[in-house]
Amino acid sequence: MARYLCVFRMFCALIINLSCVIPVAAQSPAPNELTDAPAQPSGLRAFHRSGQTFLTWQERPDIAGESYRVYRYNQPITAANLAEAVRLYEVPEGSARFFANRYYSYDSRDWRYRYVERLVVEDGGEPLPPGTGLLVWTLAPEDFGGGTSGSGYYAVTTVYNGTENTLDLGPGNTFGPLAEAVADPRPIEVPNSIGPGWHVFIQYMDLRAWNPTFHAPNSTNGYYGLDAADFEVAHAIQYAYDYAVFVPGAGQCGGNVPTRVPVIVELHAWGGNSYGPPSPRKARPWCAYQIFPVDESETWWFGFARNIDYRQSNNPKAGDAIVNYTEQRVLRMIYDLYRFPLGPEVDLDRVYVYGHSMGASGALAMALRYPNVFAAAYASKPMTNYRQADGWKGTVTPKWGSETLNLPVTLDGPGGWAAHLAKYNGTGVWDWQNHQATLHSRQGEDMAPLGISQGINDTSIPWETQGAPMLAALEDSRQVWAERVMDNNHAWDEFLALPPTLGKDAAYTPFYGLRARRSETIPGLGRLSSNPTIPPTTTASYNQSVEWSASWNAWDGPPLDTPSSWQISLRPVGEPITLTVDVTLRRVQTFRVLPGALYRWENWRLADGQLVASGTVMADETGLLSVPGICISPSGNRVRVYSQIHRSTCLPLLFSAVPD
Repeated sequence: MARYLCVFRMFCALIINLSCVIPVAAQSPAPNELTDAPAQPSGLRAFHRSGQTFLTWQERPDIAGESYRVYRYNQPITAANLAEAVRLYEVPEGSARFFANRYYSYDSRDWRYRYVERLVVEDGGEPLPPGTGLLVWTLAPEDFGGGTSGSGYYAVTTVYNGTENTLDLGPGNTFGPLAEAVADPRPIEVPNSIGPGWHVFIQYMDLRAWNPTFHAPNSTNGYYGLDAADFEVAHAIQYAYDYAVFVPGAGQCGGNVPTRVPVIVELHAWGGNSYGPPSPRKARPWCAYQIFPVDESETWWFGFARNIDYRQSNNPKAGDAIVNYTEQRVLRMIYDLYRFPLGPEVDLDRVYVYGHSMGASGALAMALRYPNVFAAAYASKPMTNYRQADGWKGTVTPKWGSETLNLPVTLDGPGGWAAHLAKYNGTGVWDWQNHQATLHSRQGEDMAPLGISQGINDTSIPWETQGAPMLAALEDSRQVWAERVMDNNHAWDEFLALPPTLGKDAAYTPFYGLRARRSETIPGLGRLSSNPTIPPTTTASYNQSVEWSASWNAWDGPPLDTPSSWQISLRPVGEPITLTVDVTLRRVQTFRVLPGALYRWENWRLADGQLVASGTVMADETGLLSVPGICISPSGNRVRVYSQIHRSTCLPLLFSAVPD
């Protein structure tokens, strides 16, 4: 019995000892309770504006090389529920520095800032001071559980040497509630010293859908002239971009500024990140808003890879996607100016884009892809097929990946402006950037009317691979275009290659005084009898010897576009000669064209009102309707097309016409 009592006492002692050990173990430091956890940031502030929340805080001055994790939740964030909050982003030290605002000045032989060295978060505000951290978060339905508005709570923690401080959460590094909502972001206006009429903006892009490493300092941009070994430089992110807008005044508008004015966008040529602020003389004497974007790191006005960390590599790999980031930025500049005009209202029916060299390449792409945005475009010496870009190909492979990979594109834009291109998501980027092939593969779609020039002796963008094949593709496209082939190498040509109806007015303003309209039907002209052979062996012009009567140049009234009839007048330009041309109905607003349907056409001479020819024509399988061989007399002719209630079961490859 004494032996059993002894065992019982030993067992009880063991239980007592264990009960003492367990609480001690519970009080030992957990992984997030390390004594070397860094101190937290302070002074967290947040405000919401147009769908974006701007968070700023004071970075730790006592350490270097740290980062900051930003959390969001639907209730106050504490150490107890931090793990339940959504981590939005890990922001590196120095996040308010505006690296992408840097440019190289060939005059002074140094790197400078275009407008501000550090980011600005309020209209007309001062740049954020050194030591300030920044995150601009664009809200989406997923932030509200599928809704569009609500309240957000935020916290910012410090991460240093791999250790995050997840315990010290209080008034200095938490914030909320903040009323937020999903909305289109609005750009921030920043101070500038360009001159009267000029405005400069920063657009903060949606970080969750952006690759912020491409425009961070890296090898593709020469680190903006900074020390690649500097922690802030090597670990930076950039998703903010600047651009300039000139607002027309009485001096540009003949004394009185209209209530609505057009918009014209200039896309610059390749400059090796030497894009300084525009000079006051950059604004043309046009009664229009003029937008001047910047394509830092030269994406040829298209975009770059979604997933690669450009701070580590400039060689996109299989599985990545190429996003039209730069196109999105340019479209958003127009979209935001329309929503928030700086003076008169924006006339969305009169938006134009132009450029030279790399800028022309972007203008050409915009014309082919966004006829819903641009009334017309002009491209002086553009690249037309990057597969044959010769020495330039090495400048785009870091952005798009190798030609062998042919990574898929992802296309987007504000306001649904890119929705019609969704069916092309997944197309290989090298195929998508082959504009010669696009004119064939997308022939059934309308494109913005275009003027294009090429240099037969161009040593920068070669005629043999870019100009000559593009001219042949345009001739087969049945689009609205004109081209001038020049012998001036790679020089800008001042809008000399526009179709006459879109050419300069008496004041030498292109697009017929910026009066050409997007919402008016236009004729695609092909096989014009006065055109030289293709390709030419010397200077030549194409589709510049005939014009149509438009509402902005109504020498025979505007086109007629009704449910039952389509009519337009044509006449020779210059020498009064007789011409023949194929006429394709483009940008039809009301007249309905159905694939396989038969339509009656008539050709009326304007001089005496006589019917000179008529027949029937069948729309092709894409719904494109062309009338071939229209004869145009020296005084002009009016082409009339009428609907017929007849559908064919046999669709032609192109078109057929049967004369009476």
